[in-house]
Amino acid sequence: MAVLRGVLFTLEGVLFHHTGDTDQSIREHAPIDGALSLVQGCFARYRLGLITGTHVLTAANVREILTQIDWHGWFEMIGTTTDLSADLDDPAASPKIIRSTLLAMGIQPSNAAVIGVTPQREGMAANGAGCAYINVGTTPLPEFPYPERATLSVPDLTDVPDALKGLQYP
Repeated sequence: MAVLRGVLFTLEGVLFHHTGDTDQSIREHAPIDGALSLVQGCFARYRLGLITGTHVLTAANVREILTQIDWHGWFEMIGTTTDLSADLDDPAASPKIIRSTLLAMGIQPSNAAVIGVTPQREGMAANGAGCAYINVGTTPLPEFPYPERATLSVPDLTDVPDALKGLQYP
């Protein structure tokens, strides 16, 4: 059985309000209520990363903005499509972002979970990358290509810590 070592948060929808424009969401510093408490609680147990499909901001830009709102130091690695020079139709759905971020952290995908809000994109990407996936919200989960990988759905952010503790790995 694998041990959960790392958690990757998707930026928009999980930590910051979804405006349809990731760059605008983070620049307007609109964190979701309870998101920082979740990050702080997870930081005590896991190594943390952040992933985003932004087309404009680099990891350095994201870190700068996080510092401005006193969120600095929580994320070991930030993966963005800008830094990966990814030319993707749907960058948030790319297992490449997940794998690259985990590789930089020295964590195997089988020892990581992705927390997101769009199971058709982020969930499929996590599943394809070899990670567990926790969906926050009520969007129905699709049939994943690798059903043996842990996939859970929770109604809101306050349920994520228990979901992480309860992840079962084959």
